[in-house]
Amino acid sequence: MRPAVPAALYFFLFSFSVSAQELSLRPTLGVPRASAPIIVDGQLNDPGWTGAAATDNFTQFQPVDRVKPKVRTVARVTYDQHYLYLGFMCYDDPATIRSTLTDRDHMFDDDFVGIVLDTRGDAAWAYEFYVNPLGVQGDLRWMTTGDEDSRFDVVYTAEAIKTDSGWQAEMAIPFSSLQFPDQDEQTWRANFWRSHPRDNVYKYTWALWEQGMACHLCEMGYWTGIAGVRPGSRFDILPALVGFQSGTRRDTEDLGSPFENADPDAQAELNARYGLGSGVTIEATVNPDFSQVESDAAQIEANNTFALNFPERRPFFQEGGDLYDTEIDAIYTRAINDPEAALKLTGRQGSTSYFFLSASDDNSPLTIPLAERSEFVPLGKTYSNLGRVRHMLGGDAHIGALFTDRRVDAGEGANTVYGIDGAVRVLKDFRVAFQALGSRTTEVEAPLLSAEYLAIDSALQGIDSTFDGGRHSVALDGESFEGWAAKVAVSRESRLWRFDAEYGGSSPNFRADNGFIFRTGIHEAQLNTGLVFRPNGRVFTRVQPSMTVGRIWEWDGARKDEWVVGAMDLTLRGPWYLGCNMLLSREMFRTVWFEDIRRVDAWFESASLDRARFGASINYGNAIARNVDPLPVMGRQLTGNIWVSFKPLQQFTIEPNWEYARMRDRDTGERIFEGYVLRTRLNYQFTRRLFTRLIVQYDDFDDQFNVEPLLTYKVNPFTIFYIGSTSRYAWRDADDLGGRLVDRQFFVKLQYLFRV
Repeated sequence: MRPAVPAALYFFLFSFSVSAQELSLRPTLGVPRASAPIIVDGQLNDPGWTGAAATDNFTQFQPVDRVKPKVRTVARVTYDQHYLYLGFMCYDDPATIRSTLTDRDHMFDDDFVGIVLDTRGDAAWAYEFYVNPLGVQGDLRWMTTGDEDSRFDVVYTAEAIKTDSGWQAEMAIPFSSLQFPDQDEQTWRANFWRSHPRDNVYKYTWALWEQGMACHLCEMGYWTGIAGVRPGSRFDILPALVGFQSGTRRDTEDLGSPFENADPDAQAELNARYGLGSGVTIEATVNPDFSQVESDAAQIEANNTFALNFPERRPFFQEGGDLYDTEIDAIYTRAINDPEAALKLTGRQGSTSYFFLSASDDNSPLTIPLAERSEFVPLGKTYSNLGRVRHMLGGDAHIGALFTDRRVDAGEGANTVYGIDGAVRVLKDFRVAFQALGSRTTEVEAPLLSAEYLAIDSALQGIDSTFDGGRHSVALDGESFEGWAAKVAVSRESRLWRFDAEYGGSSPNFRADNGFIFRTGIHEAQLNTGLVFRPNGRVFTRVQPSMTVGRIWEWDGARKDEWVVGAMDLTLRGPWYLGCNMLLSREMFRTVWFEDIRRVDAWFESASLDRARFGASINYGNAIARNVDPLPVMGRQLTGNIWVSFKPLQQFTIEPNWEYARMRDRDTGERIFEGYVLRTRLNYQFTRRLFTRLIVQYDDFDDQFNVEPLLTYKVNPFTIFYIGSTSRYAWRDADDLGGRLVDRQFFVKLQYLFRV
């Protein structure tokens, strides 16, 4: 017999279903051609706006969906032969508006408004164009997984002004910057979006988006009526001139050795991109300067045995970036480290997307993945080819294939990876994704590199210099072998219950030299499930309890690691975000079985103030001390992080970040390691185009201090002028108060976009 359902619950469910029927789930907007020219100045008073399509039918999406927004928004859209125009009137109390004068893509903590636009209508990915009340732009790429790609940049125009009744904005997006079907009349999927951060971060959309929706791109509204426009051919030429001057100690290990400055030098580079109206883009670069104007933030790795992953920031790799991400990280573009030339082809025909990239790289890194550690070798010059194709099957379902190949210039070394992947939606809320890959590797013969970089004769017990049951050696000795990797993941998203389960593994012989594969020779299974409650009360707006269980096996089936984690995440009005979790684990590491691994993690973040955001986290408990001699021991670990983003002025931001890590032997109390990294970024924005930035970082583990000033003038994401320097200091001994300059580089770069 089924349990009785209270009458009050029936009333709640009935009321909820009625309210859902009253809302427009997938609204349609007919977009007329502009009747006169439009000047993008934020005023919205040009004659061209007369007769434009308009709507104010917004619904709140966050923190509670299906309710009326706290403020009114009017969105307008029209077009002419060359541009898509968007206009927004954002009604509000002018005294409460949050806005920062900052660099583009750094305004997402402010009020902002914009559009999510799927010009193909197949939910493969979508453009995002936003602007804040000071006219600062933000553009992203919305992926089919729900993630957002912040590397994505498009040239468009946006202006905004504040008014007595709130603020308003205008955008002009060139059709030449968009990919869409080459047909007489367009039907696009779209959703207007407004973010309104106050006591909560309120988000409003035109098409109804529900919390827990599995595929948001599948639930957008429709635009019809845009006719007579073409995704015109576009030829972009992006030349750049880079000047630099470097200096370093003659012996970097001896801070008393002379400091020697090299002669100033310069190099020219050329990037070219040709966009065909059919959706195909060809991009080439010769002698590119891919050095970053901002260093990667230091990561504490005192107790880590695996390779570290760093984000990709280089513009050349943004086109087609949505195709790089698969269940297994078989494509990691930072493995192409210092290319002297590269060619890339990306395209989209109907529901099929593809890309191909070929590069000659002067200084490629090689990561050798093992079951308990990663080894690293600077490989030298290589030639890489990468490709992927993905066909959308409707919604967020797809089938795809992948191929990568890297050849070493010196010697016969090579690595090839190939495979298929896909995803399908089952019973509406469940999504099943899979990937299967094979690899063939021929190692380069490099005994000198093996001796210098690989831990073949390590004094640490349990470090094995062989893999695959002793059939192959870690040494670069010209061996050939084949391997495979596979993964399947099942996920469920809904208003109340979410669920993720995955199983994967890779053979000891699997390698993906153009990917980020840091561990092989294991099987891994993990299950995560949780509930989402939205009380919308005076204190809590979201409560999310969850639990995770997992296990790792060695390739021969022996138990390697197993864990269970209980977690609670809370969102409070303010907004404040709080969370805690507890880990219980058992693990075999370097022949030692550790039974009593227990850690507690807690964190919080506040966005309650207009002028400041801040947060902190702490982790404490038992953890394996992995890099100790002769065998690992159980340690007592404490890690912490404190960060602040403070705006003393609307155009001035200070962002300090402090990370601390300490471990002691649990039984003896002896210190194993202790240190911290302090990194502070100061940014002053003179105008939307001109800003200066200073990064200072002290790494207590390496006892080094970095200083990185930079002045930037940015007309758009591609026309940029930089001038700056990087300096690294170290201390010879405890009495060396001032520190000694280890190395330094001055650089200047001018890059200009010519668009034909």
